Amino acid sequence: MSATSFTHKTRNLPVAVGTAAAASTAMLMNDMAAGMIHVDGVTASHTLAVYASGDGTTFVPLYGFDGQPATVNVNAAGGSAVLPDAVYPLRFVKLVSGTNMGTAASVVISLKS
Repeated sequence: MSATSFTHKTRNLPVAVGTAAAASTAMLMNDMAAGMIHVDGVTASHTLAVYASGDGTTFVPLYGFDGQPATVNVNAAGGSAVLPDAVYPLRFVKLVSGTNMGTAASVVISLKS
């Protein structure tokens, strides 16, 4: 039996995370199925709300399949976290912080098809 090799596409995007949807970077999710957020340079823990859009213009808070707000928790030491499953059917996504993450914060989204 021969080994099967699966390939996938990965796209890394540096993103701005603001305290409002208007200040955050929109991420096109058309051909992506999952993703991770990588954060460093923060000095306090943050909860990032996930915002969704079908047209890339109007963004609203996303609620998960359980009816709860879709969020990503960022540890004060930085690190990586998985984007919520609810982003899978979306066309555009933004991450919005409840507080200012600081000028040293570096956020990169790694999207995988």
